[in-house]
Amino acid sequence: MKSQTRCPITGDSIDKKYCVDYNDRRIYFCCPECPPKFLQDPEKYIKQMNAEGVELERAPAAKESEL
Repeated sequence: MKSQTRCPITGDSIDKKYCVDYNDRRIYFCCPECPPKFLQDPEKYIKQMNAEGVELERAPAAKESEL
């Protein structure tokens, strides 16, 4: 597994200031236009990233709830 380095929408490099927490995972994007596109069909993009061997970060809220 590898860390996320590419935007699931465009394939461009991620900018960590653009992100969405989904199902206890944090997904990063390249720009502010991509998160709304992701949220239209998040499972599609999650499956795509899983198939590429991308391991998504745990969302901060998910980390805290494990303590």
